[in-house]
Order: sequence, then structure tokens, then C-alpha cells
Amino acid sequence: MERDRFVALAFCWAEVLLELDPSRKVVFAAGPTKAMIGLDAAALMGQSIEDLVANEDRDLIGDLLQIASRHGRIENVTIRLQGPRGVNTAVGLRRLPA
Repeated sequence: MERDRFVALAFCWAEVLLELDPSRKVVFAAGPTKAMIGLDAAALMGQSIEDLVANEDRDLIGDLLQIASRHGRIENVTIRLQGPRGVNTAVGLRRLPA
């Protein structure tokens, strides 16, 4: 599993990487999450992605994850994560192959 994460990350331009389980909870996080989201990687474990996304984008993230589960990929979509002190951070979203 660690090797698969490394390979996926090698093809990713991400500063922050979040891996979700089928119930949309964070099972792996890497990068400067504290600066962008206000939580360090360890604190993100078990968090629902919907709780990390800005209120305005919660429906969008749900739709995107459904599309990814059916079609295997999504690319070039921007969502906003809730950041520290209410400042939202825009991030590009991409599903890596399983």
C-alpha cells in the first residue's frame, strides 16, 4: 500500500494529498495540511471529506466523488477547503487510479 501511494504521488503535482476510504473518510494525508486546512495530517485521519470542504462546495464534492466511483476519474475541478479562521483555500481535485 505504501508503494502504491508513492507511485500515485510521483505522478501528482499536489502539495497536499488526501486519500479517502469508500465512506469518504481520510485514511492518509500528507503535505502542509496545517497551513491550508488548519489541521495536521494526524488530526485529519477519520475526518469526513465533506467536513473539510467549504459549505458552498459540499454538494459539488459529493457529486464529484460519485462520478469518480462510476467513471474512475475526475480532473481539472476546483473546490474550496475550509481553512483556518474561516479562510477558504481553493484546490484542484483529481482522482488517482486505484
